[in-house]
Amino acid sequence: MALTAPDGPAPAEPAPAEPAPDERLPATGFREALRSGVGPRLATTLLVLALLDEVDRASLFVLGPDIQRTLHLSDAKLGGVVSASALLLTILGLPIGVLADRRRRVTVAGVCAIVAGCCTALTGAARGYGQILVVRLATGAGQASVLPVHNGLLADGYPPASRPRVMALHNTAAPTAKIVAPAAAGGIAALAGGSAGWRWPFLVTGALLVLAGSRALRLAEPRREQAVTAARDPVLQTVRELLRIPGLRPLLLSIGVLGFSIVGTPTFVNLLFKDHYGLGAFRRGLLDGIAQVGSLCGVAIGSQLAARLPLRGRVRALAIVLPAYGVVLLGALSLQPLGLLVAGLALANVLGSAAVVPYYTSVAALVPDPARSTGFALMGVSVAVVGGVFGTVLLGAISDAAGPRVALASVIPVAGIGAGALAALAAARLHRDSSP
Repeated sequence: MALTAPDGPAPAEPAPAEPAPDERLPATGFREALRSGVGPRLATTLLVLALLDEVDRASLFVLGPDIQRTLHLSDAKLGGVVSASALLLTILGLPIGVLADRRRRVTVAGVCAIVAGCCTALTGAARGYGQILVVRLATGAGQASVLPVHNGLLADGYPPASRPRVMALHNTAAPTAKIVAPAAAGGIAALAGGSAGWRWPFLVTGALLVLAGSRALRLAEPRREQAVTAARDPVLQTVRELLRIPGLRPLLLSIGVLGFSIVGTPTFVNLLFKDHYGLGAFRRGLLDGIAQVGSLCGVAIGSQLAARLPLRGRVRALAIVLPAYGVVLLGALSLQPLGLLVAGLALANVLGSAAVVPYYTSVAALVPDPARSTGFALMGVSVAVVGGVFGTVLLGAISDAAGPRVALASVIPVAGIGAGALAALAAARLHRDSSP
């Protein structure tokens, strides 16, 4: 398969037909969309699965300091625990997607959710570093179905006019969990009390995930729109061809560098709240939830940027937004009063989250249709490996030596500036007539 970038020479074959109006714009409201196709049960069940997966991750960020104290972990080891599930989640996303294309997808989604639920519960039972590291790796394996399998089910389960609404609803899981889960997890831990209070949020979330996964097993399988065929090109050949697309390689590296913040910041902000302000689990969760309101605002701003700007302008916007995020975060970390610190973090979250939608839509525009899933998989690999592994380890090492405030202030602003510089390089490599 030969891949041609949308900004490269004109292809020999005719341009694809303009999509039909009902595929371009949502023609129904949320209620009508849920009632269409296979009905609301599929969308609501998958939403619950995605929400509980996000609650598990958010709980780990908030309760990290309590886990660290109970299991006697260094900051570096805690960073490894946090990044463990993200690593396997990214590595297994593509193989699980391939499996779902050849098997009953609701079964794949349900089994993965049950595995994730059991491992989430086992997180609350871990007695040492080795145990919790293995359990979090297995949790990531279970959570790896959300991106490839859920979206495939929603696409086949609902007509084109309803898909934008249904998929938008599904994607509310992450920001909702980031706002609600910190306070909920901190509250459950505070109610349980004692040094083992942090275990209960994982036990409760795990049990709910197992129940929801069992429900998913009983869902009706949506009819596939076309027969599934195996790709003939070797994966590595496809990846090499993708990386030859002008602008894509620096854009993927930019996403990975930003991953230093995406993966590591929540954990070390909570360490800062504990070490410098003496906050317990509940108050840490409450303040983290307040700061995450900025993320919802940022996603809304990013969607406007993506809708109004062409591809090159979108990538140029990233080159402005990302350094601004780093500078604002550095300013926030210099504020000693707790209220001002939280307000500064919320403002930084606005800028950081404003980059999300432009990133996704830019990758979608650059990568041709036959390899788009591989392109998004590369995006996830870049975040997990560059940011999730190297970022958390670096933050942990600096935090062990000088504290979490110094670690965040010395790494994240530099990452924001570096991600912006790489986005500027990507924009420079795009032709002026790049398609949106």
